[in-house]
Amino acid sequence: MPPLIYQKPMESYQEQIDWLTAKIFQLQEELHSTRAKSEDRWMTIMEVSSELKKSADAIRQRVKSKTKPMPEGIVWKQEAKGHEILVNLKSFREYL
Repeated sequence: MPPLIYQKPMESYQEQIDWLTAKIFQLQEELHSTRAKSEDRWMTIMEVSSELKKSADAIRQRVKSKTKPMPEGIVWKQEAKGHEILVNLKSFREYL
């Protein structure tokens, strides 16, 4: 990413504010597109919990519910019992 330096001399504070506002919007769009790309990958429960602002226990309970479990291999996967559970965030949101 190019440096965040305003190249031409600024004439007023309003120009500085306008430039910074435009830069913030540009960075928000880049962040949004990066997050959208990152949702369609396997993530640990801790990563998913930080994305969704929910506890890891709540995610684990929802994924491996005894009454309505989410589909294994599509929403979640686990190499073997006792190993880390990986969750596909995009599929997880679809099944909610």
